[in-house]
Amino acid sequence: MLDEIQYMPLSESEQKELYGKGAEAGLGMVTVFGVIAILTIVVYKLYTATNGDITLPGGFKFKFTT
Repeated sequence: MLDEIQYMPLSESEQKELYGKGAEAGLGMVTVFGVIAILTIVVYKLYTATNGDITLPGGFKFKFTT
């Protein structure tokens, strides 16, 4: 039975017909939500921290205490 099946890649027009235009945006949406989640966690950690030192590239240093 498996010998009778012949696999062939789909053409671009067949892919668009099956998946629509939204399939290309799927990975972009996952990436956007991932970045937003990471930024939210970083801001929350900074907001709840009592003190800290931040060193950015270029020699910029910040210290904060509450």
